[in-house]
Amino acid sequence: MSPEARFPLSPINMLLVGLLTAGAATTAILGNWLGTAFLGFIAVFATVAARYARRPDSQDITRVNALEYRDERDRELARRGFSAVGGTALILSLLAATVCIVLADPLLIMLSCGQLLLLSIVWAVSNSRVVATR
Repeated sequence: MSPEARFPLSPINMLLVGLLTAGAATTAILGNWLGTAFLGFIAVFATVAARYARRPDSQDITRVNALEYRDERDRELARRGFSAVGGTALILSLLAATVCIVLADPLLIMLSCGQLLLLSIVWAVSNSRVVATR
């Protein structure tokens, strides 16, 4: 039995929807109804988009955007797109860390610098692995 037949979403989408649902439940418990509605809407939207992308006649762009890769070709297309996303994420994280340091909010400084550090580590390890395989 193929994974598509066993699971309604790809593993990454199941993880993402699970995290969004847990976030929505947590914000509901804390009484943050706007946060609950926002996270709940994103969870529903992500689920619908992923299910739509799993249809047999879905287009490449639909599958790649929904993280529902069908084959190695889809994965290669996604890798190319994510390389631009990764560079942009690093630049935006550096900008966010700089703003937080200027504003001197200790919690935001730790969060933004932690994010920048983690992205930088992932970037360095990923680049090392790619270069080693060439």
